[in-house]
Amino acid sequence: MYGSRECTNHFIDYNTLCDIVMQALREQIQISEKEQYKLAIELQKETETDKNNDKEIHLLSQKAEHLDNLIEKIYEDNFQGTINDDRFQKLLAKYEKEYQMIKNRLEMLSIQEKTAPQSHKKFLKLVKSVTGFENITQDLLFNLIERIEIGQGQYEKAESGKVKHQKISVYFRFIDSAKANEYSV
Repeated sequence: MYGSRECTNHFIDYNTLCDIVMQALREQIQISEKEQYKLAIELQKETETDKNNDKEIHLLSQKAEHLDNLIEKIYEDNFQGTINDDRFQKLLAKYEKEYQMIKNRLEMLSIQEKTAPQSHKKFLKLVKSVTGFENITQDLLFNLIERIEIGQGQYEKAESGKVKHQKISVYFRFIDSAKANEYSV
């Protein structure tokens, strides 16, 4: 047997379905105020780390300049004969090693300083794009939704005519339970 007796009323208007799916997505993706506060604190910690990095860069730059002056002085002392060649080589090796460590650290901090603001902006942009979507895209559907089940519609008489009640279940990837919505048309 085929037809209306076997196939029940499962159809739904496309725009209505899109609205329901968007509402379900927003409810699942919504970031609470508490979570926004946690994100702000994390970014603030990163900013404080950046400030500490600025201080460290300043101190390391001063130390590197001081080591340059010391190296220059031991060259002059060796030239004048104030220190012997063996002592000069030991001091020079020590100062050069320390100077190289400082330069490496300064280079690493400089790279962090350049990339940190960009990564903060990218992160905030990503959060905003996920939580503030305007339309359902194919990528959004495929990445977040496992399946959508449309239940049988039931009509009920009302003052304005017939009202259709129908259950829509949206199953998300990575979430065990379904988000079910009932709507009336």
